[in-house]
Amino acid sequence: MKNLKYLILLFLFVNISCLVKNEKNLNDFLFEGKAVDNVTNEPVSNIEIDYEVCNPRGSGVFGICVTKDEGMTLTDENGKFSVLVHYEEKDNSLKFFTRSKNINYQANSSQQGYSIEKLMNDGLPDIKVNRYASIKITVKNTNPFNEEDNIRVGYFRDDEESLRRYGLVRQSLINYENTNVFYDNGNTVTSMLEWNGVNVHSVVEGKVNGAYRKAYLDYTVKKNGVYENKRTEAITLNPNSVNEYLIEY
Repeated sequence: MKNLKYLILLFLFVNISCLVKNEKNLNDFLFEGKAVDNVTNEPVSNIEIDYEVCNPRGSGVFGICVTKDEGMTLTDENGKFSVLVHYEEKDNSLKFFTRSKNINYQANSSQQGYSIEKLMNDGLPDIKVNRYASIKITVKNTNPFNEEDNIRVGYFRDDEESLRRYGLVRQSLINYENTNVFYDNGNTVTSMLEWNGVNVHSVVEGKVNGAYRKAYLDYTVKKNGVYENKRTEAITLNPNSVNEYLIEY
């Protein structure tokens, strides 16, 4: 029993020691890369790179990962970044995710990770970011039936019928007649792109991250108690102008 207690204490001591960030005997590695437009491959400035160097210890349920270095940097006017990071062994993992401080681009916020050894051998692939396109949507009930009329605006989708869809980052909404629907789930109230009644004339402005792609906007209309799924004409989203969609129902 006494030996078991000693073993438990030893195990706890070793694991606690591993959790302590040890700055001794660390090696340096120049972590560098480039952010580019996902379609044109042009360099993109002002993309934030948040990184962490993680040293794995143990395995299975007893596995832990000790942070050896962490920080943040930004891409320059040529889309490039470089930062000197510290690691203990070549099997250390360098994890990072991107955030955009460039109003014209949306970065990928999901975490990516590579071993130090792989980065040394292969380098970091270009980081792809998506260009926003400005959007204006006009919604009008031009063929009213009764006060039960309803329209709900959905997502932008690729014209190629892929599963890719783009949500609108709304910047303004003007209701010239009926107010759009607000959904209250008990905790928050959400302004929906949905309208009821015969007197509907609204304009929505915003942006989507699908620049250069050909996309349509899907929506659902209810008239005389019947729901029908519809879509607008597909247009190629130009990042340098306002792309207009007209929904008349």
